[in-house]
Amino acid sequence: MIRKTVRLLVLLIVGVPQALIVADGSHEVVVPCPGIRTGAYVPNCQCGSAAIGFEGVALTYDRLLDVRVNARNVSGDTLYSDPNQAGIPLLFRWNDTLRSWDEVGTWRCSNVGQGTKRSILPNKTIGLDIRNSSAVVDLDQGPSVILFDDTELPTTGRYRLGLRYSTEFWPALVDMLSDKKFKGCKLQLSGDFSVNR
Repeated sequence: MIRKTVRLLVLLIVGVPQALIVADGSHEVVVPCPGIRTGAYVPNCQCGSAAIGFEGVALTYDRLLDVRVNARNVSGDTLYSDPNQAGIPLLFRWNDTLRSWDEVGTWRCSNVGQGTKRSILPNKTIGLDIRNSSAVVDLDQGPSVILFDDTELPTTGRYRLGLRYSTEFWPALVDMLSDKKFKGCKLQLSGDFSVNR
């Protein structure tokens, strides 16, 4: 009986991270809306309908780490942000070759439980700060970003911020990994801005 219990515990402890690694390691491209490319390991959210307004987005920044903005709920409903973002804006970099906005890889909380259901009441804001993410990495070529497909690029370029939200409670990551469909997810993007270095 003890051996069976130990085997079951090992299976549970080892099994969940493997599922997370498999889901996170995929480089399949998802196009949630025209001109946007992201990885298959994130929720496939449809384009939002102007429920979120981004405040304080400048046209130009000296460094990517200078980007700090507020996201305001401009709808009449309570919205729920992706609990895995937790104050971290999504970041999309312009790909001139493919003429698309490609998602930059940022740190994500791999919470297999319910996560934090962060509500945004009507006309309220949440802060989004690039410094809270791992978007900028120091490589031999200098400050860089790594796209969802592991492409390494300098931070200089054009970007847009994004926020994933829903009008319903965000499901747990374990539900997503078990192929439960989450149809209420929306992706809202800011206007574009440039980063000099």
